Amino acid sequence: MAPESALSAQPRSPLFGAAKGDIRDVYRKVAPATVLIRAGGGFGTGVVINAKGFILTNHHVVAHAETVDFKRRVTVERGRLGAAGVMELDPQPLTAWVLKSDPLIDLAVLKLDAPPKDLRAVKVSARDPVPGEPVSALGNGGIGLLWAIKDGEISSIGKLATHLAQLVAAQCDVAENPTAAEACKSANASAELQKALIERQVPGLVIQTSCTISPGDSGGPLVNRAGELVGLNAFLRADPRAPVTSNFHVHVSEVRKFLKDVPADAVTIVPDPHEVIRAGNWLDTNGDGRRDLYLAGPAGIADVMVEVQGLGGGLDPDLAVATISDRRLAWYDVDDDGRFDRVVIAGKDDAPGRAWLLEPGLKLGRFLGAAKLIDPSALAGGRRDALAALEPTLLSLIGVGDPPDPKAPPPARDLALSPPMLKDADGDGKVDLALVSTASGVRVLMDPAQRLLPDLKASEVSAQLQKGVLHTDVEFVSVRGRTWGLVGSADHRLALSSKAGEGIVEDAFFLAPEGRGAARAELVGAGLAQVVRMHFSGAERARLEAGYDVDGRAPGPKSGLYPDPVKDIGKDILAEESGVDGFKWAVVSIVGERGGGSSLVIELDAKALEGLSPEAREDVVRKGAAGTDFAWVGWGAWAWASYDLDADGAFDVVLISHDGKVEGRRVSKGGTVTVDSNLAGGALVRPSLFTDARRAALEKLAPVFFPPRDVERATP
Repeated sequence: MAPESALSAQPRSPLFGAAKGDIRDVYRKVAPATVLIRAGGGFGTGVVINAKGFILTNHHVVAHAETVDFKRRVTVERGRLGAAGVMELDPQPLTAWVLKSDPLIDLAVLKLDAPPKDLRAVKVSARDPVPGEPVSALGNGGIGLLWAIKDGEISSIGKLATHLAQLVAAQCDVAENPTAAEACKSANASAELQKALIERQVPGLVIQTSCTISPGDSGGPLVNRAGELVGLNAFLRADPRAPVTSNFHVHVSEVRKFLKDVPADAVTIVPDPHEVIRAGNWLDTNGDGRRDLYLAGPAGIADVMVEVQGLGGGLDPDLAVATISDRRLAWYDVDDDGRFDRVVIAGKDDAPGRAWLLEPGLKLGRFLGAAKLIDPSALAGGRRDALAALEPTLLSLIGVGDPPDPKAPPPARDLALSPPMLKDADGDGKVDLALVSTASGVRVLMDPAQRLLPDLKASEVSAQLQKGVLHTDVEFVSVRGRTWGLVGSADHRLALSSKAGEGIVEDAFFLAPEGRGAARAELVGAGLAQVVRMHFSGAERARLEAGYDVDGRAPGPKSGLYPDPVKDIGKDILAEESGVDGFKWAVVSIVGERGGGSSLVIELDAKALEGLSPEAREDVVRKGAAGTDFAWVGWGAWAWASYDLDADGAFDVVLISHDGKVEGRRVSKGGTVTVDSNLAGGALVRPSLFTDARRAALEKLAPVFFPPRDVERATP
């Protein structure tokens, strides 16, 4: 046996391979190959592994990258090592595309569009690292400077699910007594559950080091003393019970496996519709008792999944449609095997789309040519027929095709998106109102005679509405920025249209099964709810009034056909000094909160004003506008000028202004309103309508309180 001194003199293999140089040498070698990656508003780090432009990083760094035809594009910024050994940022950004990405191992490989000729690369180590080996991590941590190097050593190597100390320590084997055994069993079960979860989240081999990485360092290189890549910065784990953080890196063995098969071109992966379409409800679109449509989002911009066979489980959809990055996609399960195998990507502004086969993993396959987004012919047999029947509803829900006419009344057939809410508006124990959210909008069905709704269940309301056979005496529908009021039977309904939030009739006509009928021009400019109310009396009218505000969608005048300058506008009443002799306090202004309305009430009889103080004039108006000669009301885009021409205490002429057009109405003693074409056009404020001394008074007052465009020009 050789003496002990001879053994110690024998050459030994280096424990850590060709470890040479110090950390400064490592930095000069690796930093120029380390890059900054910007993707989807975030940033991280990458490392060049081939001078031809291949970059390695984490999947999570590029997961939210910009997509161009479902290819992911990122911005890469590199640096150069200055004379002082410090990295300097290159001002010229580069573009790279994701060639391959794996969310489980958390690796991605990129390829630069135009790799610079002087691009530096880091060699991937052929040898696995071992615990205790000195290593360095480089990256662009968000809490520090770019190209920062953190030195340390490998603390441990393994899989999180089997090596994580807090899970291993949680396991126990106690059998002294039943209570302890049961607690131990529960603890072990919890630990196994956490292990299974971690195994799904981080299944690969990882390295734990003492290199203090931080967010932003993700994707940066972990290198040995030879400057070779032995891992990739990945994530941190903190312990809430102690101020410590552990640093983890993807093991180089996982990197080598990942890089064995890298495609030459950027990978095109269509998103999984099950991940895109969330937070919705299954619906029964044809009333057969089986749910066939999953709707996510409000009608008109909805994402959907369709089970045309009506199984309702949602586990095997035949079609899915969603909007991603302003492009609409439709996925089809053509052969009904439970896997989407065809995708249609719509053109811009829903122009005709293009179809591709989908390979396993939702990779874009062979191009199939031009295709419609909703294409029943893509399916076969009964599935094709079922999708064809559902096609109009789908197009309406996702907002594809010709946009619906905003002035067209809501359809009789409609799809309830949730169970209707049945209400007893007047509290007499009988249902007289149904509130339904539908594919076309929100419907409030009112049954003031209680002849229909008390006998229907919510499901029956949905079914009848879907078949187009549900017609209550009154219906309010909010759809496409408008509110419609429908009054009467299915054969003869009065249709009233107003802008949402105004409650003023812009269009009025009779609606028959064959379509639009005779116009009711005299109702334009009147309050929508008031027009509906005048068709009823007694208990029926009381039920209507009780139900008007059920969904907060009943704006407009409450006191009469036209807004009352006092009752409908508000109570902030102030006498205005006019500066006109004899009519100092003739004008009282009223400002209210309802719709931003305001009004002016004007007394044109000088004798009626004699001796009145401002406060007294305000008190007179506060009791009501009746008995005054002229009133103006402004409400949103509308304005009304009311005249009491015969001085009987009631307004008998109303001029209505909307969108720059003025129309005239005559109001009879009994309240009947008729259109007077002779009053159409011209100014809203017309002193000439008065044939007595009041004309001269209004001619003096009008220019003080109204802009010139609203006042009739005085004639000599």
